[in-house]
Amino acid sequence: MGYIVRMPQMGMEMDRGEVVSWEYDEGETVEADEVIVVVESEKATNDVNARENGTIRRIIVEETEKVEPGTPIGILAAPDEDLSQFEDHIDASLVDGSDGGGADTGGNASGVEDGGNSASSSPASTTRSQSRPKSADVRASPGARQVAGENDVDLTTVEGSGPGGAITEGDVETHLENASETQSESRSGGSASDEPVRASPGARQLATEKGISLAAVDGTGPGGAITEGDVEAHLERDSGTAADVTRTVRETRELSTVQQTISDRLSESDRQAVHVTLNRSFSAETLRAVKTAAEQQDTDVSLTDLLLRSVGAQLETQPEFNALFEDGQHNLIEEVNVGVAVDVESGLLTPVVPTVSNKSVEAVADARRTLTRRALEGESTMDDLSGGTFTISNLGMFGVDDFDPIINPPEIAILGVGRIRDDGTMTLSLSFDHRVVNGADAARFLDGLVGTLTDSDALVEFFDADVPLTTAEPDLDDREIRIETDGDLAGRFRTAYGSVEFDEPEAIGGSGSAPSPVDHFLGSLGSCFSLMVRQLAAQNDVTVRSVTSDVVGSPDQGSLEEIDITLRVETDANLETVTELATKAERACYVARIVSDDVPIRLDVAELSS
Repeated sequence: MGYIVRMPQMGMEMDRGEVVSWEYDEGETVEADEVIVVVESEKATNDVNARENGTIRRIIVEETEKVEPGTPIGILAAPDEDLSQFEDHIDASLVDGSDGGGADTGGNASGVEDGGNSASSSPASTTRSQSRPKSADVRASPGARQVAGENDVDLTTVEGSGPGGAITEGDVETHLENASETQSESRSGGSASDEPVRASPGARQLATEKGISLAAVDGTGPGGAITEGDVEAHLERDSGTAADVTRTVRETRELSTVQQTISDRLSESDRQAVHVTLNRSFSAETLRAVKTAAEQQDTDVSLTDLLLRSVGAQLETQPEFNALFEDGQHNLIEEVNVGVAVDVESGLLTPVVPTVSNKSVEAVADARRTLTRRALEGESTMDDLSGGTFTISNLGMFGVDDFDPIINPPEIAILGVGRIRDDGTMTLSLSFDHRVVNGADAARFLDGLVGTLTDSDALVEFFDADVPLTTAEPDLDDREIRIETDGDLAGRFRTAYGSVEFDEPEAIGGSGSAPSPVDHFLGSLGSCFSLMVRQLAAQNDVTVRSVTSDVVGSPDQGSLEEIDITLRVETDANLETVTELATKAERACYVARIVSDDVPIRLDVAELSS
C-alpha cells in the first residue's frame, strides 16, 4: 500500500524537528518495525519505524534539515508502486498551506513543500522561457523552498546536490552567495558572466568584511575552493607582514537542537522571570551518617537521592513552590515531579523523577539512576523530560561551592547544590521567581529543608529498609523529644527528663510490656486537661484538691475515631462552677488543639467529691 513518512509530533511544545539520519538510502528495502529515520526535537531524539514492509522510494527532507511536525520527509512504498498518488497528495497539501497531517499519515510528518509558484527570478538569473520547468516541478526540500521563497529565488536556476538531483537548503544558500559574489565583482569591474568563484561561507563572509575580491584569492580547498584560511593568508600577504595579534578560528561548532533549545529557554527565563537567589549553608554530617548507615545495610542510595526525597517532603509542606507560572497564573501542581539536571555531550538535560513525595528513598534512587543512564546514553524519551514541577542542579561534584541557578520555565524555582567543603558544610542556593513568591517564603523553604537534612530520624523515615543509627545520648531541651525504635513495634521516647518506653498490645503483635504511642498520646491529653482545670481553679480562687481524668480512645485498635474524657474532681465548689472550669480547660489545652477535627473529643464532668 505504501505511505508518506512524516515528521512526528514529539511533545506539545515542539515547533520543528530535525532529520538526524536516514538509516536506509533510496531504493533500499525495509521491513515493518525497522527504524528507517532518526529525528530530533528541541528536547530529545526519536526513532521513526516502518509501519509496513516496503522500499524507501523517496527521501524528501535531507539530514540536518529542520521542518515542522506533520511535514512529509519521505515515501515508503512497494518497489514498483506508482508514486503519483503520494506526490499529488504532498503537492496539494503544501500548495493549499495545510500542515500535511492527514489521517493516513499515522502521526509521522515532515516533508517537501511544493510551494513557490513565483515567476520572479533571483538577482543573478535571467528571464525564463516558457519551455523551462516551473519551481513547483523541481525536486527540493522544504527548507530549500522556504529559503528560496524568502529570497525570491527561482528554483529552476539552482543546481541540486541531493539524492536524484534534489535541491537542498544548502544549495539555495550557495546559489545566493554565488549570485551576490558575481554582482559584487560586476560592480567592481568584473564580468557578470564569469564563472562563479567557489568558496566556503566563512571565506565569503571574511572577504566581504575586509572588502577584497575572491577572484584574487588562491583556493586550497577541495576542487580549488577558497577557504577562510585562504582569505586570511591573502590578507597577510597583502599587508606585507603577518599581524602581531591574530585570531584564527580553529573550529566552528553549530549548536545542536538540544543546545539551541537550552539557549532559547534560558534566554526566556532570564528575560521574563525576576530571579532572586538565597543561599543557606549547613552541616552535612547527618546526611553523610545516614548514607553510611544505609550502605552498611546494603542499601544503595546517594546524597542526591536523600536530597531529592527531602525536597519532595518540603514541596509538600510549601506547595507554592511546586508550581508553574503560566499566562499570568500561579498554578500549584498536585504531583511533586522533581527534575535533576544531567550534563550530557549535547548539552544539559533534565530528566524528571515523578511523584517524589510518594516514594521511598530506595525508589527515588532507582528512578534517578535509570533516568540518568538513559540521558547519558542518548536514550531519553519525551516522557523522561516532561512534567517537571521543580528542578535540582548539583554542581558539587565539580568542586563548586555555590552558584545562582537559572529557573527552568514555567517552573518558579530551582535548587542549586554545592560541594561538601573540608569543614563538613555545604550550601544550597534557591533561585525563585519573585513575581510569584517572596523572600520570606524562600527563606522558610530553605529552613525547613535544612531542618530535614540535619535530622537523622526524619531522613531514616524516608527508607523502606531498616537503617539503624548509632547515636549518643541526646542533649534535649524542653519540648524536644527523640523517638528511637529498636525494631518490631518497641521503642522509647527520649526527653530532657529521661526516657519512656513504648510498645504495642499483644493483640496486634507487640509485647504489651509498655504503653503504646497511642497510649502515650491519650495520657498526654488527659494530663493536659487535669492540669488546666487545676490552673484555672487557682486563678479563680476555686479550691480543688485533686483531678482525675479517665480517657478512652475508640476503637480499641487502628486509627482513633473518637475520644471520651471524664473528669472526676474533688472540690467544695458546685457542679456548675466545675463544668465552667472544664469547658475553659478544653479551649486552653494545647494538646487538644492539635487533634484533628475528624477525631471528636467528648468531655464530661462526673460526680464531685468533697
